[in-house]
Amino acid sequence: MHRLLLSLLLSLLMVSPTASESLIATLSSLEVKIHSQFTGTDIVIFGAIERDAQTVARADPYDIVAMVEGPRETIVSRKKERVVGLWINRESHTFAGVPSFLSIHSSRPLSDIATDRTLARHQIGLTNRVLIEDVGDTFVIPDADQDPTLDHKEAVSRLREKDGLYKQVEGKIEFLNDTIFKTDFFLPGNVKTGPYRVKIFLFRGGVLLDRKEELLTIDKTGFEAWTYEASRDYALYYGIASVLIAIFTGWVGSVVFRRN
Repeated sequence: MHRLLLSLLLSLLMVSPTASESLIATLSSLEVKIHSQFTGTDIVIFGAIERDAQTVARADPYDIVAMVEGPRETIVSRKKERVVGLWINRESHTFAGVPSFLSIHSSRPLSDIATDRTLARHQIGLTNRVLIEDVGDTFVIPDADQDPTLDHKEAVSRLREKDGLYKQVEGKIEFLNDTIFKTDFFLPGNVKTGPYRVKIFLFRGGVLLDRKEELLTIDKTGFEAWTYEASRDYALYYGIASVLIAIFTGWVGSVVFRRN
């Protein structure tokens, strides 16, 4: 009994410094409306580190990592091979739960903020994202040393970085003083609509002290929103209308070119 009480007391003493420092964060906007001329926008994150009287003084500086994750989706990666002079799709892998958008900002290089093991445990950093292979009714997460899908995973990240959908910028988070920070994320014009998760991590001395999560919604507006909702709510009528419009457009085009 005494050993149990002692272990509980030691546990409380170990977590008390962590509990005495917490994050307060907010976004410049919780909702983004996109339209046909949408070319992108910036989302600013403001935050502060709250400390109480029990906070233990430390020599190490505070570090912040912020991540914006887009709606998850299932994608298929295919590898092309040349056969008899033709490039054809051969090997393919399906990955589930892949973020459609991923942007990571940090106050310093990630390697200076925490160990590789800590970063991997919290999936912080583009190289630490776990892509889960979808095999029928099961999901497979192979060991990194024996991962036959590694080339496909690297290709997914590389292509999305090229499209501006995946980005990692170290040193982007600015501290206005010892405890107040800010950073701005750019959402490009090709982002998907849906819920976006904004994750903010507070580190000091390689230890994760606190984390917060906010929800950002990206949705369509105007005529695009109306047509999108009509296609979902009135699929039959939307399909019929689309066919009629296509027939009418084709007929008008034939008449115009016939006159010419």
